[in-house]
Amino acid sequence: MAFFRQLRVILWKNIVVYSFKRHYVLTFFTMAIPLALSGVLLYLRSLGFSGGQEPIVRMNATIYKEFKPMSQYIPAEPIPYAPNTTYGKALMRAVFGDIATGFATEEEVDAFIARQAVASFSGTGLAVFLHGLAPDGSAPVDLNYTLRFNTSRYNFKTGERFPTFRTPGPRTENNLYTALMWALQDTMFTEHCRLLARAGQLKQPKPEIAMHRFPYPEYNDDSKFDLISRLIAMFVVYSYLVFSPIYVRRVISEKSSRIRELMRMMGLTDWVYWIGTFASGFLVLAVTLTISLVLFKIPVAPLAAVLLYSDFCLLLFICLIYATSAILFLLLFTVIFNSAVVGVIFSTVGWVISYSLPTSLLDPLGSDRYTSISRAAKLSTSLLPNSGLYWAFRLISFFEGQGIGAKWSNLGFEAVPADNVTLGEVVLMMLISVFIYALLLWYLDNVWPFQYGIPKHPLFFLQKSYWYAALEHDSEREGTIGGAEESSSDGVFEPPPSDARTTIALSHVTKKFRGSNKKAVDNLSLQIFDGQLTVLLGHNGAGKTTTMNMITGLFPPTRGQVHINSYDIQTQTKKARESFGLCPQHNVLFDELTVEEHLYFFYSLKESPDASWKAHVNDVLTSVDLTEKRSALAKDLSGGMKRKLSLGNSMIGGSKILILDEPTAGMDPQARRAVWTLLQNLRRSKTILLTTHYMEEADALGDRIAFVANGRLQCCGSPLFLKKRYGTGYRMRIAKGGDCKLGAVMESV
Repeated sequence: MAFFRQLRVILWKNIVVYSFKRHYVLTFFTMAIPLALSGVLLYLRSLGFSGGQEPIVRMNATIYKEFKPMSQYIPAEPIPYAPNTTYGKALMRAVFGDIATGFATEEEVDAFIARQAVASFSGTGLAVFLHGLAPDGSAPVDLNYTLRFNTSRYNFKTGERFPTFRTPGPRTENNLYTALMWALQDTMFTEHCRLLARAGQLKQPKPEIAMHRFPYPEYNDDSKFDLISRLIAMFVVYSYLVFSPIYVRRVISEKSSRIRELMRMMGLTDWVYWIGTFASGFLVLAVTLTISLVLFKIPVAPLAAVLLYSDFCLLLFICLIYATSAILFLLLFTVIFNSAVVGVIFSTVGWVISYSLPTSLLDPLGSDRYTSISRAAKLSTSLLPNSGLYWAFRLISFFEGQGIGAKWSNLGFEAVPADNVTLGEVVLMMLISVFIYALLLWYLDNVWPFQYGIPKHPLFFLQKSYWYAALEHDSEREGTIGGAEESSSDGVFEPPPSDARTTIALSHVTKKFRGSNKKAVDNLSLQIFDGQLTVLLGHNGAGKTTTMNMITGLFPPTRGQVHINSYDIQTQTKKARESFGLCPQHNVLFDELTVEEHLYFFYSLKESPDASWKAHVNDVLTSVDLTEKRSALAKDLSGGMKRKLSLGNSMIGGSKILILDEPTAGMDPQARRAVWTLLQNLRRSKTILLTTHYMEEADALGDRIAFVANGRLQCCGSPLFLKKRYGTGYRMRIAKGGDCKLGAVMESV
């Protein structure tokens, strides 16, 4: 099939020739950087694992000595409390000493805290609110109070039922009893009992208090895994900061140099081009990500790998979705921008932003905001490839921290209790992003007006002509040769042969470029017949190249129609170009391909490269006199040799229509004569349209010559017809004087 034949040759060009034969050093570094960063992550994992810990047993009910909370509360700053009743003052003085500052109401305490926050960088560390105190100042039997800590200093996370990142082992450290919370509770209770005893309200002595840990089995101390796991997505994303600009630059360069449009004219379909271009980038990401996952599964210590418990197939599936989404994301920039430099800048910025959005704004490293992020924010940002990868590995790390890992069976379960998204939902959003990017790529490539080629109507996909190409009969076309010029001119257009078959037809074609009022082509109508060599003759700036560009579909006409083999070039571009062979005015070549590789590439776009392809390539090399340069890179050829190669590219593969825009420009006289001989041999088996500004070239080659000036067709016909109409030369009248020496004058003339 043509699809697989063209896809194979596109992959051969992009991967075999470009990546491995011409730029193998760059390819090595492109693939080595992600693997090197994976190795760094593996090394950090080995440093962050502490090994097995002994079981935490239930401690004996040891009675700890009382100690003042001020031994843990270092800043000697006021501690506000309310209300400042007689009992409140006595209790707070006993607990905190002179730094206790009383207020009548809680509102006054809040106002004091606000003033302290302005006056001091750290603000107030602690406030105490006593509840249920009698107005007469008597001591209550039951002490009810609230301790309000400054969470920037003391965050006991009493409002959370579960930690965000759960790891094997107990939630808290073994030294909880020495923390400020324990000291305050113990001292508040002790001083309250003393005040009650002093007032005669407490008959029994203060009970003794002990604290012990809840038992916990033996576990692996992996407390640093949270930090390491958050580096996985970051290392992956930033490891491709070398690959992404190189990839974008190469694709945009092919478009801006018109190489892509030339390939389309030579028969390459858009689907094959985009699939081949996508595959060349996808393979880089797929290979490096697969090797990285293998490294992540290597245990650097007993029960310690970067991703020890998660299912490898699931991880690979997620990474391949990411690779697909990431490449399509980059390709969108190649459609929008025509400048490689601008495209690289914007794509790199977009690449970084698509990762920084969740990591800098929503879930910064070192913060604990994950549980407060909305479901909509997580899922919507997952449509960006790098953000989706971040959220996926965030959830995978939660499963890893619990010692169970991400598996197909828990895709629909929360990774942390009361989470608002699941790993399966994030992966689904990544899959949706693939379809969104692919759809945008297909649509923008067809309608984006700021690129070479004819943009389609915004609703082109609703038009029947897009899906089914149909022939238009001659009667459906407007005008004939000459159009308006014929009616206003006196016999300067030769009637076409009665048995001639029209191959190319231009009907009242006008082209006006954006920002200019001048018409580059003005109401031009012309027919090119099968089996003839038609020459478009005119000086520089006459409109010849613009006409050729409209014929080939490089530019859309402002008005009028162009038909190739009865197919409209604007609505049925692919079918109209199937038999094309184009030699553009400026050499459009692959700098990294040799002469022989050029011919093989364009031959494979048109024909199946069977065993005879070498013979066909050799024939073309001989015809254009490039046999000795078959192994030379195109960028190393001289200007004349590049023209020969461009001509050879148009001839290869049995093209039935040759569009040659000044094919002999830049050639020496001997090479030009050789090309003339070649074209004269080809003229009977092909339809050839050639532009030139050399009169002798048009006379020597043309079956029909069409003169163009100021964008308008002036006359058209065979050389014999035009010579009869205008004569074979110039008539000069000489007036002689009386002393004229006639013999000398005639000798000079």
